[in-house]
Amino acid sequence: MSCEGLMIEGAMFLTFLATVAAIVITPGADMAVILGSTLQAGRRQGYAAVAGVLSGGLVHVSVAALGLSALIAASPGVLKIVALAGSAYLVWIGVSLARSGADLAVSAAGAADGWAAWRRAAGTNLLNPKAYLFMLAIFPHFLKPGGWPSWMQALALGVILLACAGLLYGLMVVAADRLAAGRGGATRWIGRATGVYLAGLGVVMAAVSLFHP
Repeated sequence: MSCEGLMIEGAMFLTFLATVAAIVITPGADMAVILGSTLQAGRRQGYAAVAGVLSGGLVHVSVAALGLSALIAASPGVLKIVALAGSAYLVWIGVSLARSGADLAVSAAGAADGWAAWRRAAGTNLLNPKAYLFMLAIFPHFLKPGGWPSWMQALALGVILLACAGLLYGLMVVAADRLAAGRGGATRWIGRATGVYLAGLGVVMAAVSLFHP
């Protein structure tokens, strides 16, 4: 098996899929925002958050394909500003979620409006400079000479990455929604814990950005 144009043989392609799966299921800001949205307002909000993460991911993929990741990595000042902005955003979301975790019941109209969940998730993803650097670090291992232009190969790999992420995050939303439906009291504490995790992650990221050379 091979992906013509991408020039990825079967074993290498499976390696890429395994790498993507490992990244997606690793706890992080994207996962926390998706879980928090689902636990707060149900499956519709969860899917909206997934769409927000994927929208931000599409920007990351496009930037990586155009080679702008190298520019960001080579400009510590720009990278630090983006990192600090992302950290502040995570803290704000985390505190908001932790405070509202005591009351996860929402109106039907509120649950039907996923715009806020999409915006929150997209912002979290876009303000994470590590995502840009990840694309720059991983994609070159799977780009092969003699096939499509490098930027086209990167875009194709990015589409595969986003498709896998969408599937796994979608399954996560279903599981979280069922948990919320069955154990309302537990989800309040899960929502609070998710908010604390996000806020703590933001503080740690800010500290690393400020004090790491």
